[in-house]
Amino acid sequence: MIQQELEHWPLAVVGLVVGIVSFLPLVAVLLPVLKRRRQASIGRGFAALVASFLILLLSFIVVYLLFGDQLVYFALTCIMGFVLVWIAVALAVALM
Repeated sequence: MIQQELEHWPLAVVGLVVGIVSFLPLVAVLLPVLKRRRQASIGRGFAALVASFLILLLSFIVVYLLFGDQLVYFALTCIMGFVLVWIAVALAVALM
């Protein structure tokens, strides 16, 4: 039982990393706006959303094709990584 659960940890760690990396395009667009070096732009924001979506979509496709039965573990930790960075950015903005 424990051996089966431990088999999923490498893919779960990859999911966490992908979740964090998928939020980086959004942070890259947000930081210059917060530091008042650039005006907010709908085009840049939309491009960041598309880049983030593509990172997530392509990673989900690759994991599904290679490890279809373990996709749930990847998806859960991917969402956790994304939300953790989201919370970190929200706290950083709130404390500015």
